[in-house]
Order: sequence, then structure tokens, then C-alpha cells
Amino acid sequence: MPKVVFEGSTQARRAQDRQKLGSLKQLTVQPSTRLRYEKALNKFLSFLKAEGLRLPSRREQLDTLVMEYIEHLWLSGEGRGLAADTLASLQDYDAKLRGHLPGAWRLVKTWVTHELPNRAPPVPELVLQSMVGWSLYNGHFAFATSLLLCFYRILRTGELLDVNRSRIEISAKLRTAVVSLKLTKDNDSAYEDDEPEATTEIEVMDVVDYTNVTLNSSVNRSGR
Repeated sequence: MPKVVFEGSTQARRAQDRQKLGSLKQLTVQPSTRLRYEKALNKFLSFLKAEGLRLPSRREQLDTLVMEYIEHLWLSGEGRGLAADTLASLQDYDAKLRGHLPGAWRLVKTWVTHELPNRAPPVPELVLQSMVGWSLYNGHFAFATSLLLCFYRILRTGELLDVNRSRIEISAKLRTAVVSLKLTKDNDSAYEDDEPEATTEIEVMDVVDYTNVTLNSSVNRSGR
């Protein structure tokens, strides 16, 4: 969260508060971000020095050097975050560089297209089963059902909290419960009320044995 102060009632008080905050240039980015920028810029300058290259005197000539550096990062196994920080640091150092690095930004976009980010892996199904089993054993039936819905329908928190009694239809004869999900990743949020809703059918078996609780996804084309 950025540092903030209430505007002082006098010029002297405002000047005192602003001195504590620092210059406007320093406040344009967060301290942690500025530290990343400095590290990225220093690595870029070290690369130029190692290759016997110098910064050009004209802004439009810098793009070629930065493109060469990004290719170096790609081939040497560096993370794409360093490439993005390098471009951002250059533009932070010289705001007039915006629009003068089209080739470098194009390489970064190509990098993003061809290499997926290494995000945290999802919870394995075995871990889910353990969590559901613990929940059922301790009587937390709503929580167990929530885990199953979130896992098999890939629900976000807001989508799960949107599920209420009006969205659940239970058939005692078929031993199933159909859950209507209004807005999910599988059902574009741009749909109107007369468009199809995604539904999830839960087979209701022995609630104590969590391994017998299964989910099957379907789409109700009636929109209700």
C-alpha cells in the first residue's frame, strides 16, 4: 500500500509531510518495485559492458540493443519477469522512451505467448479426498460439499458464495442434487438471463463415505 498523508491545513505542515513521503519521482513506483527496476537496469548495463557495447545517444537506436539483450535472457534461461522489468526500468528512468522500444516489447509478448508461467500447481485429487473425508468425519458437511464443488467445477470464491438454496434442486428418487451456477468460467459472464446456465449434478450416496460422492458436469440449455 502506498504511503499517504492527509493534506495539511498550512503550507508549512504540507511541506513537512511531503518531505517525509519523498519526491514525486520516488513515489511513482513502490519501493519494492523500484528495487526490482534497479536490479534489472544494472544487469542490462553489465551485459552491455561485457559485450563491449555502449548506450546509444539517440533513443530510437536503443531498441535494437534491448532486443539483443532480451534474446540473451531467453537463450540463457532467465525469467521473463526480468525482461519486463528491464523495459519498465528503462522507461521509468527516461519517460520519453515510451513508444521507442516497439521491437523489445514485441519480443516480450512473443515470450509470453510461447512460454506459460510456472504457477502454483492445483491441489491433487488425493489431497482433496483427504480434506473431504476429514470434513465429513467431523460433521462439516457444507464445507465438504463446497470443496467438491470448487474442485470439480473450478469455482472461484465469489462463484461458490453465490450458490444458495434456490440454486439447488434435490431429487430423492434419483438420489441426485443439481446445482445451477449462474456465472462461471465455463459460462461467460456476458450472458443474459435467457442464456444457458452451467449446472453440476451431484450424485448423493453415502455421505459418510466421501469416495462415493461424485460430480458430473452438464449444461442446461433451457437457461433455468
